[in-house]
Amino acid sequence: MLKLAPGQMSAFERAEGARFYADLGADLDAFMARELPDFPEENRPRHISHVFFLCQHYRIETRKDITQLSYILVTFPPNFYEYPEYAWVHSILISDTPASQRIARLTDALLGT
Repeated sequence: MLKLAPGQMSAFERAEGARFYADLGADLDAFMARELPDFPEENRPRHISHVFFLCQHYRIETRKDITQLSYILVTFPPNFYEYPEYAWVHSILISDTPASQRIARLTDALLGT
């Protein structure tokens, strides 16, 4: 039987989390290079890190939800919440509904469905 020493599981979970964000960050960087070619390459890492911060700020917790919201938010200005024309995005993201519902609502609004 496999036994874990105290702290091994949390260390494993931290490593998995770091790997998830590293992989997602690389995917987002490639997406931005391809789909947002006018976005300065040197600013992409900082913008991606900010998107990850926003996911935490908006209480987005599952990998699926983080991934979906990250792909949406990289297409917005880093401080989109300060722009009146994006107030609706912020209001969706700060609502008290579950994260997956907020992301679905945002996606539907963006796609016009």
